[in-house]
Amino acid sequence: MEKYYEPPEISQIPDIKLYMDQMIEYLELRLAPLKWEGDKAIITKTMVNNYVKAGLIEKPEKKKYSKSQIMDLMMACHFKNVLSIEEIAELFRIKEKFALKDEFYASYRNACLKMEEADLGDRSARDDWQNIIKSIIMSDYYKRMAKRALKDKCLSGKD
Repeated sequence: MEKYYEPPEISQIPDIKLYMDQMIEYLELRLAPLKWEGDKAIITKTMVNNYVKAGLIEKPEKKKYSKSQIMDLMMACHFKNVLSIEEIAELFRIKEKFALKDEFYASYRNACLKMEEADLGDRSARDDWQNIIKSIIMSDYYKRMAKRALKDKCLSGKD
């Protein structure tokens, strides 16, 4: 069975603060399994600067990024395939109110690890039209459910 993306454990994320170039290099290496053919980069300096401006992540301290900012960027790079930057920023605001950063990241990592259980089976079965269509429909369904849950959480303000 093909492995889904496996985010690093919290203990594997650098505890030392990294400069932008170091952080980009680290994220590109760690997020490589999420890269589509033809993609030049998963994360760029421009993206990081835009995420800071949008309030997605905190401003770097003395041009260095912390472990929690790296975790947020890792999740944002993954979430941007489904959610808009504004929706990710809202999700992160909710995270700040209700969850510890490590707890939220651990939930994200756990969800990625459990994706293998939802795999459609062997490669040949996944490549038939029925399973391709099923995957598209499931993707749309889960995207809609995530957006609805995020909207409901924003409106209710509850944990």
